[in-house]
Amino acid sequence: MAFVTLPLALFRKRPPEVEELRARQLARVRRLLPSGHSLLNLERMSLERLAAVGDSLEHRAEAEQKGFTLLRSWLSPDQRRQFDEKSYFEVIGGDTGTRYRIHRGHVVNVVALNAAGREARRLCFGPEGKLATGDIMLAQKIALETMERAALVTANVHAPNRQVTAGDRMLTIFDQHWRYVELPIMVIAAIGFFSSLCVLAYGIIEPLR
Repeated sequence: MAFVTLPLALFRKRPPEVEELRARQLARVRRLLPSGHSLLNLERMSLERLAAVGDSLEHRAEAEQKGFTLLRSWLSPDQRRQFDEKSYFEVIGGDTGTRYRIHRGHVVNVVALNAAGREARRLCFGPEGKLATGDIMLAQKIALETMERAALVTANVHAPNRQVTAGDRMLTIFDQHWRYVELPIMVIAAIGFFSSLCVLAYGIIEPLR
């Protein structure tokens, strides 16, 4: 049986100053992570990786703040009051006159109301790309007010009073954090592909020897 000798450096503790910096970055990442979201193996990330993730989350937080500032600038005083008090605002469809509630969020967050003001159905639609929540809500508002029928054609329609499920949240989390896992997955896939080529080449060349 062969034994592998591991370097002692692997078992040594990090210098105190590195541990302190890492603890600060870890606290920063946890503070910036949206409520209910998490990153796998956060405790095992290197200092450099934690710093990169923190920078990305900080940039995202700034974008979210700017998005909501822009959204509020497009809302009427009544809509702003609604949004501040109830985390949604109402708009009137430009083609049918239907009243909609756009809730804070971007997953199944648009509600179509019936004539009695009750929820008739929930809609899920939005612009392409990784945009801030406020930008998505603004795009939904403009679409319903100026091109309602076109927006409804592209929307996924759900039953009234539908709650956002864990699956919806997982898809949102996956979309937001895909950039953290995209490169490692591509590297692993490339290694697997080249390994398969090597095995195939060996199988062809070996019988010819």
